[in-house]
Amino acid sequence: MRTTDEPPASWGTTRIAELVVPGADTALELPSWYAFMLPGRNGLYHHGTHGSIAPDTLALAHAGAVIALADVVPLHPSNLYAHDSEYLLAIRLREVLDAAAWAGLPWAPFGAPTVIYAIDKFHGTEWPRLPEVACALSHGGGWDDLQLLTDEAAPPASAAPPWRDRTVPPSDGALLRAVARGDAARLRAMLAAGGNPLAGVDPPDVRNGLSLGASWPSHASLLVTAVLEGTVEVLEVVLAAGAPVDHRIGTGWTALHTAVANRRRDHALALLRHGADPRLVSDGRDAIELARQYAPDLVDRLSAPRAAVRRASRYDDAACQTTGAA
Repeated sequence: MRTTDEPPASWGTTRIAELVVPGADTALELPSWYAFMLPGRNGLYHHGTHGSIAPDTLALAHAGAVIALADVVPLHPSNLYAHDSEYLLAIRLREVLDAAAWAGLPWAPFGAPTVIYAIDKFHGTEWPRLPEVACALSHGGGWDDLQLLTDEAAPPASAAPPWRDRTVPPSDGALLRAVARGDAARLRAMLAAGGNPLAGVDPPDVRNGLSLGASWPSHASLLVTAVLEGTVEVLEVVLAAGAPVDHRIGTGWTALHTAVANRRRDHALALLRHGADPRLVSDGRDAIELARQYAPDLVDRLSAPRAAVRRASRYDDAACQTTGAA
């Protein structure tokens, strides 16, 4: 089909995006995201996920002819490395119409339904997926977990390719999302496959060759995310993997400060079992002082000698028995 032809009715609402191939040393490019999106209800385009509407079909064109069809999948995942959220568009290959033309593109190794392009509308950055580049995106994850998020948001008509590249360790973003979801089984598998238990502790701008683009670390470590959003089982997995129990986040608080202030009693006891120090001070207050204000029932446990706390927790806490903590 030529780009000047009327798209078939079976494609539904269609936008055509001409692939730009500037040169051998430059990655493929698409037009600006609003060129292939539909305006929102107010008639305007916006970077927010709800400020524009994805078409039924994105027709990928090259040299004046449509050579492939794709889906545009809007995503709004939490950015676990920054205080804002991302507004991502994932371009997922649906069907190759011209195999010969497609074979001449860097995307030739990919088949449907692979995510081949991502656009961060908030930061104005874009990433083409290339076979030799395991780039992580500004939402804190890589192509593997972007594929997973996309397929969860819009299940493909056919079986999806493996969601994780087995040659690349799971991204920090993927680990953080597993923690936030309380998915202990997936978290264990990711850590066993080389995932970083210090995710969020060290500046993650470059790790294992993965660039995090526009995002910067703030408060999101595996440990603190487990305290705030995860289950006690997930917290135990993170601690057993080697996350530093007394690491201080940007505010100076430890995970124990966070657990006490948020009245996460079972999480606080798990941290104590793993040797968290309740007397570390931040902004003039230790966890015991915080407990007097937020969780009075924890004051005695936090004030007890640390060895006694761990011994009592091991035998008396139901959380310890269910998680199998030592």
